[in-house]
Amino acid sequence: MLWKPQVLGYYKLITEIQQPDIEQLFLTVNLRVTFARLFIANKLFKPITPFHFTIENLVKDLRNEDTKISLATVYNVINDFNEAGLLQRIDRVGNGAAIYDTDPDPHAHFFNVSTGNLTNIKNFEMPHLPPVTPPIGTRIIGMDIILRIQGGSKN
Repeated sequence: MLWKPQVLGYYKLITEIQQPDIEQLFLTVNLRVTFARLFIANKLFKPITPFHFTIENLVKDLRNEDTKISLATVYNVINDFNEAGLLQRIDRVGNGAAIYDTDPDPHAHFFNVSTGNLTNIKNFEMPHLPPVTPPIGTRIIGMDIILRIQGGSKN
């Protein structure tokens, strides 16, 4: 299926996007269909295997495809996808940009502090935790389990 949107005064021919599937996904999570969202969704959700990325790496990939999607738009789209539950954001402690995971289901990670690599932990059994009461005026919005490791190579 060919789709030729006119956005921001330029045309882009897209053959990779399965437009009806992506549009249905957006409707399901109450996101408006836009060119930028469709283009970025194709980049993120087309691979069969979930992967991790930073916005910086995503922008480099998009620039390699000669798109004119602005950095601010990429940040906004990723934030929209994260809030809609399509992505999982993993905040790095200390220096470093957030890492996003295209697998939004709850799971644990290894974070290698030597290489910066984030890896999913398969078959992680969540220990039973006692009930926790957050401070007054706050609420628990999620829990990340990240086991920090050191050593190894970047590959």
